[in-house]
Amino acid sequence: MEKMYCHSREEDSKAVYLTVRGYLIKLSPEQMKMISAGRK
Repeated sequence: MEKMYCHSREEDSKAVYLTVRGYLIKLSPEQMKMISAGRK
């Protein structure tokens, strides 16, 4: 799985896009934290 980190100036928050089989999925900061915590 490939991670691309993008920074949105308007929302002033990081959005992580995970490329899954060619699909881009935008994750909210809360979802990011859940995924990060689950991988530790």
